[in-house]
Amino acid sequence: MREYAMPLWILWALSAIGFAQIPTQPPPRENIPLTRKEYQDALEAWKKSDPDLVKDLATGDPTQLRARIKHAAELQATMSEKEIAYYNVMVWHSRHEQAELAQIVNTSIPLDTRQQSVRNDQALVQSELDEVEATLRELPADDKTLRPIYESERANRKRQLENLADQSKILDEIAKGQANRLDLLQQLAQEQDQIVKGWEHQIEHAQHEAEGYKELYGGLVQQVDDRASANAKNRSGRKRTLATKSTVAAPSFIPASLVGTWITPAQGQSKTANSTLELRVEGDAIRGTYTTHLSAPDGASNELWTVEGRVPAHGPLKLHWTAQDHSSSGDMDLTLGSDGRLSIDRHRKSGKTAVPDGLESLMRRP
Repeated sequence: MREYAMPLWILWALSAIGFAQIPTQPPPRENIPLTRKEYQDALEAWKKSDPDLVKDLATGDPTQLRARIKHAAELQATMSEKEIAYYNVMVWHSRHEQAELAQIVNTSIPLDTRQQSVRNDQALVQSELDEVEATLRELPADDKTLRPIYESERANRKRQLENLADQSKILDEIAKGQANRLDLLQQLAQEQDQIVKGWEHQIEHAQHEAEGYKELYGGLVQQVDDRASANAKNRSGRKRTLATKSTVAAPSFIPASLVGTWITPAQGQSKTANSTLELRVEGDAIRGTYTTHLSAPDGASNELWTVEGRVPAHGPLKLHWTAQDHSSSGDMDLTLGSDGRLSIDRHRKSGKTAVPDGLESLMRRP
């Protein structure tokens, strides 16, 4: 046990200064599982409301997307309110326990009910953490939609367990040290203060996270608006081209029209049996992935490339590709034909790859 040279008058000073504004009657302890359940229900409602939202940003109807983003943002705001309400209840009870510690000197401290309540809380939070861990193991490692949410939830659950473990430790020490109450209370008064600060840190973290998601959803709306504006400009440009009867072999490159997933069907024993190209626009850049299943008499294999390039003012789109293992790289020219097909002309620049140079035609995935 740690010793503190803290005279009794300091303990009473802490009581007068640190606990002066603490309500004499905190909310019933039953409010802890109640507020925790409200928070957990709001979290689940938000996580399950629209898991395909980010994936649909590139191709979905702008009006519907704005409504979906608004709904998701409202659910997230509700979740944050419930989370902060739960942490506030924990702070309230922890501060009340601080006041009790400062007041109890010559009386016994009732422990059984409080210890059982903390153990129940620990079991519940551990069960929730196990569920989050199980979900994370099932999610793909490169998932960008649900994985960040569950990882943040895992961190929150671990912090809650740490706070509850500290509370359990304090109660256990009280049970073992009733005979040496004064020294024990001096020590516990300081440790209980750290527990309060831990819950207050949880509140600050939740508030900061809520602001971050508010900015995120605002950015998603801006992406939808930017895409809608780009589509409108492109439609206007095509009308002007038709009005002047300009002779163009293929339509101008339109970034929004290329965003999405493009595929080619299986073609027997050809070297490029089945390809998938996924593209997205990020500012003035376009990025994505190109996956090819190679089928040949001597066996089959798969290749994954990352692709990126700048959005051109006109003409074909040129993307630079790099193999996932960085063993090869090159360029590909993309041209959208009047029949809706996307033509890819591949050129290897370095390394070795089983994908041959040349042309490939893809269709947008239905």
